[in-house]
Amino acid sequence: MRICIRSMLGSMLRRDEGAVALIFGLLAPALIGVAGIAVDFARYNHTHANLQGLADGAAVAAVQSMAVANMAASAPARNSGPSPGFPTAFRSNHNQFPSLP
Repeated sequence: MRICIRSMLGSMLRRDEGAVALIFGLLAPALIGVAGIAVDFARYNHTHANLQGLADGAAVAAVQSMAVANMAASAPARNSGPSPGFPTAFRSNHNQFPSLP
């Protein structure tokens, strides 16, 4: 009986028909893990690109808004002298000459 088991075990070890299934079974968790990491990395890059685009758009909109506000604020100053926030003691009427004694 012992000889029969040894011969069966020896013949099983010499055969290599199931080696591919064994190797695939051992490597499958690693392959699935690498695929999962690849998917996560792709989603991260996609989300990062979208958020960067939104941040860039917000920055451009803020600069354009500031430029429009500066143009609107400087338009009355060019036409009517000092800006409304300028202290009244320093305001002068550029359209009138001082009276002579």
